[in-house]
Amino acid sequence: MQAQTQTQTPAKGIVEEYDDEGCKAYRVDCDCSNEDHAVSTWIEVSAFDEIGVDVNFYVKTWTPYDLASGGLWGRIKKACNILFKGVDTQEHNILLSEQVATNWIRAVEKAMQDVRDHKDYRG
Repeated sequence: MQAQTQTQTPAKGIVEEYDDEGCKAYRVDCDCSNEDHAVSTWIEVSAFDEIGVDVNFYVKTWTPYDLASGGLWGRIKKACNILFKGVDTQEHNILLSEQVATNWIRAVEKAMQDVRDHKDYRG
């Protein structure tokens, strides 16, 4: 039977970038060690009482410029979708070790509690 992974302090792979009343920001590092693959998150009190907490993810994405993915024409089609339809579907993957995943879950739980406490304080 495998032992349960415990939360670390400081948390490997999780960097708190901003902490203010009602919001927190974290950077979650990818285990591949490429800084461009990190995911930035922003957790804050929602402006809508029925929602409670907003969680936003900010990632860098790349549009390949090779023939298999449509080359230049594929990029033009994506640009037209954004320009004329206002939408583009993208995917982002991040590799997390069990330890980093455990630390991330704990960071989100703590941030949600902190912003809830701030919301309760605000009234």
